[in-house]
Amino acid sequence: MAAGEQFFVDPFNVFLVVLTAFVGLTTAIFSRPYMRIEVEHGRIGSRRLRLYHSMYQLFMATMLVALTTNNLGLLWVAMEAATLSTVLLVTLYRTPASLEAGWKYFILCGVGIAQALFGTILLYFAAERVLGAHGVDALLWTHLAAVEDRARAARA
Repeated sequence: MAAGEQFFVDPFNVFLVVLTAFVGLTTAIFSRPYMRIEVEHGRIGSRRLRLYHSMYQLFMATMLVALTTNNLGLLWVAMEAATLSTVLLVTLYRTPASLEAGWKYFILCGVGIAQALFGTILLYFAAERVLGAHGVDALLWTHLAAVEDRARAARA
């Protein structure tokens, strides 16, 4: 396994990364004055403002990792980290409504992430049979695409 194989960028990924980065940049630019007003009105304190900025940066980083990774395991980790950071962003105000929304979001995404983990594990075991005992290489998109025809022939 080469470290260079863990990330893969193709023309479609470039489009998605640029789009995500643009939305992230514009959100960061416009959220600064909004959050300043929230602090001035006493809705959030300096600790929650730091939490907001750190979780926003974590969310953006994990989304960019998810878009550029070649590894399904790393994709799962990035999506889970994005979910957890989003839960903290949703519950930033600590009002009953925001806590309820954050809890519901966590439950719904948690179920989906758990199913994705189960699917990733099943895919790993299926791919390992076709690719051989290559460990993490069985989770790389590029390796899976390379043996797609052999896997189809084995099923037939």
